[in-house]
Amino acid sequence: MRAAGNELAAHLTETVRRLDLANRDQPIDHGQDEEEQLARMLIAAAWYQVLARTPIGFAFTPLAKAALKKPDAFTLTRLLELPGRDLVTDVTNQLHTAAYSPLEALRARTRPEDCVGGPTFPGARITAAAGPQERSSRPRCS
Repeated sequence: MRAAGNELAAHLTETVRRLDLANRDQPIDHGQDEEEQLARMLIAAAWYQVLARTPIGFAFTPLAKAALKKPDAFTLTRLLELPGRDLVTDVTNQLHTAAYSPLEALRARTRPEDCVGGPTFPGARITAAAGPQERSSRPRCS
């Protein structure tokens, strides 16, 4: 599972660079095949994130079930087959919604280097990542 995760991280990084996702002059959405493949990688990455946060919750993910069933046969190809069609469609639909919403204007006026993950919320000292967050003057964006 670790080897597949490392391969996923490398493949995801290469895909983000190849698709030039940080380029604000490019549209948010891409071809259907590219979007579906990216959605599969992001869903799989989210399952690895669950493992980092809570091993108990991770036990119920498709990643855990597949990796435990046949650990020696677990590859990146198998990992990317795990997200179900409905889940992939949901992620790509969210992308299309974001591409033609007020987020489009936010993306256009914000540079990638100004963006920081883990947004904070008014009146709260936790982030979307559910952990304490130091106050930052940098904008939170996608």
